[in-house]
Amino acid sequence: MTKHYLILGLGKSGLSAAYYLCHQNANVVLADTREQVSGIDAFKKSFPEVSVSLGGLPLSLLDNIDTLVISPGLSPEQPIVKEALRRDIEVIGDIELFCRHAYSPIIAVTGTNAKSTVVTLIAKMIADAGYRVGLGGNIGTPALALLNKTKDEADFYVLELSSFQLESTSSLKAKVAVVLNITPDHMDRYDSFDDYVNTKLRIFNGCENALYNHDDDLTIPRNNEPVKISFGIGKNFKQTALSYSLNQNVASTDLLRGDEVIVTDDMLQLKGTHNHLNCLAAIAVCDAIGIERSRQRKSLQEFSGLPHRCETIADIHGVSWVNDSKGTNVGATLAALKGFGKAFPKKIILILGGVSKDASFSSLINPINQFVKRILVYGQDAGKIIADLSGAVDCQIDELEEFEAVISKAYSIASEQDLVLFSPACASFDMFDSFEHRGEVFKKQVLAFGPFSDKERGAC
Repeated sequence: MTKHYLILGLGKSGLSAAYYLCHQNANVVLADTREQVSGIDAFKKSFPEVSVSLGGLPLSLLDNIDTLVISPGLSPEQPIVKEALRRDIEVIGDIELFCRHAYSPIIAVTGTNAKSTVVTLIAKMIADAGYRVGLGGNIGTPALALLNKTKDEADFYVLELSSFQLESTSSLKAKVAVVLNITPDHMDRYDSFDDYVNTKLRIFNGCENALYNHDDDLTIPRNNEPVKISFGIGKNFKQTALSYSLNQNVASTDLLRGDEVIVTDDMLQLKGTHNHLNCLAAIAVCDAIGIERSRQRKSLQEFSGLPHRCETIADIHGVSWVNDSKGTNVGATLAALKGFGKAFPKKIILILGGVSKDASFSSLINPINQFVKRILVYGQDAGKIIADLSGAVDCQIDELEEFEAVISKAYSIASEQDLVLFSPACASFDMFDSFEHRGEVFKKQVLAFGPFSDKERGAC
């Protein structure tokens, strides 16, 4: 019997679900609260018979529906979602739909930070080894767009998954499931931090191999079924053949599996402890699926990272400028400070600001006192940042109203061998369209100061 689907939310993931289900000849109804939706006209041309409701979500949309497919951005507290559950209508997301139709092994990665860098590196390592790989989910391509109408298009699927996507996913059963780290984020969505943590850990349900961070107890899987693999800096854990760690010497850092040196940091384009951990996670995943070590090393040596993630954009008069606009939460900024701090002790000018999402900035106090010489803040929640840090940090905090004034101030106070680190610890949507837009504006304004050396261009 043909199932009837209602798809709520017509962003990229919602439209990909619509296209996929229509190609499967399912009965589909589409709905969105917005009056105008990008891409909907093209969809209507392909499937003119499909009902599309824009501008609201009346409960009558649920009539004769078997399955509700919700956008990850749609709160499960929406009345129509609650009504669907009351009527015993199945509520799933596009990732759950993908898992029911994909047959090749899935590598699933979550974490508060570093997901995109890790999945991109994993996908590169798999592709460089000669396999077909589909990369998507919360990065770039919606998961369902990786499938064609009749068969898998990849030997492996690598999915970046947010907590929002995991909320409505129950059939993942990944070949390798990864939790990189967990720090408070999206506290405006979840009832508690425990609720957020538990949602992240759903990624381990039914997996074959569970990769967790042995420096972060919150990432440890809570059942004994999967093979457990760990990675981390290497302190206070029992080293085994399934543990990956860093051996940080004065002159260099070794990336290890057990006692085996896989690569040293001078072989990598990615710099900083946080990025060495990202490399460890990717190595562990590729070992679990049988990618040859020689292929891994080549990929690791070639990978230079992603834009807006600890991206060194210029060296101006001996001052390094780093764009970490993807630092949209406190945990990301914490990782950036720890990653750069040893190389720039008390030489970091830190730029913070944007929308806090109800997060506390108190966890930044210790690394700020270790590594930061000045803080510049801007944006909607500048006052909250100052309130959380003022009196607890031993450096000056300046608040500026205009974003351009922030760059100008940093330029005027920076000295040779300093690092200006733009890692806002906040979302961007008070002043920018996205973290990408924010990062591009930052780069454009920094480079306008020139002359500069571009020897440091590229992600670190």
